Amino acid sequence: MVRALAVVLCAVPDIRPPRFTRLQELCDADEPLLAGVAAGVASYVWHAEHEPERALAFARRMLEALEPLGNPALHLLGHGRISELCLQSERGDEAYEHLCAALVSLGDIGDWSDAIGVHWGLVLACLQRGDVDEAEHWLGIAALDQQPEPADLYGPDLPARAELALARGLTEVGLGLWRRAVERIREHSLTSADDPFVENWALQVQSAAVAAHAQHGRPEPVAGLVAQLRERLLAMLSVPPGEGPAPVELPVHGTVLLALGLAGLAAGDTAAVRLVALAERMPVVREFPTLSSTRCRRAAENADRAAYAEARSAYAALGREELRAAALRELTAGARG
Repeated sequence: MVRALAVVLCAVPDIRPPRFTRLQELCDADEPLLAGVAAGVASYVWHAEHEPERALAFARRMLEALEPLGNPALHLLGHGRISELCLQSERGDEAYEHLCAALVSLGDIGDWSDAIGVHWGLVLACLQRGDVDEAEHWLGIAALDQQPEPADLYGPDLPARAELALARGLTEVGLGLWRRAVERIREHSLTSADDPFVENWALQVQSAAVAAHAQHGRPEPVAGLVAQLRERLLAMLSVPPGEGPAPVELPVHGTVLLALGLAGLAAGDTAAVRLVALAERMPVVREFPTLSSTRCRRAAENADRAAYAEARSAYAALGREELRAAALRELTAGARG
């Protein structure tokens, strides 16, 4: 394993976009361990390049190469990576399958705590599948593995509890939990202002909280947060690529844009269907059911089906930087309006 990692890591200077030829050569190696490690790295490379389908394909290749070796730690790595990508792209059934396999591997490794979050992943996978009772079962188990601060900052405990309450029809409880999640991460963010990982997670939580309130017709409690998210997204989109601090990921831009679109629809602004359509192309991190494509598409179609269809068609062929520019134009026009 150490030699395989060394070969891949030493090749990093030769792993260059757009085709990452050297990395592809390592993925095609005859040695299963080397090919598996390279495919795992490739899944992160393509994820960073905003190619989620290709990232998932390489994660599957990683597991295919590593599974016959019989090492539970490698099995855990492969199943965990696939489930992570599946949760982000609303593949709840596939995520559930791999998380259950990861749970077996976790037991084979020994008496470890679930520091990598398999139990939390099962909560989200069950929520995506619509199995609320099983989600609650895993929630109880996940709570026993709660990590100490600051690692707990990235844990989805409050968001998961919020989604569970909403799924059970406890609207005010769920929305209140979403606001608590926003407040908790705001407090932690004050001491981690330069950490891009904190900002990515904070923006995802804040966006989901706004979306949840918009979908349940309760925009007032998060009106200030909507304004903050709009201002932050405008600032991020205004920085030319390659300049400024470590960039927030494009899917996070899409997630924030989607939340702003849903907030606009809740306020009666049918033109916000354009933001929803544009966000779909950026794309969106959809771990939480509140941000499911089905719900968001339904909200846009109910507001103005024709305008939404026209916007989806207009944005379909745009590249990455064109999408950024379009988002900046739409937000700027909205601010003037």
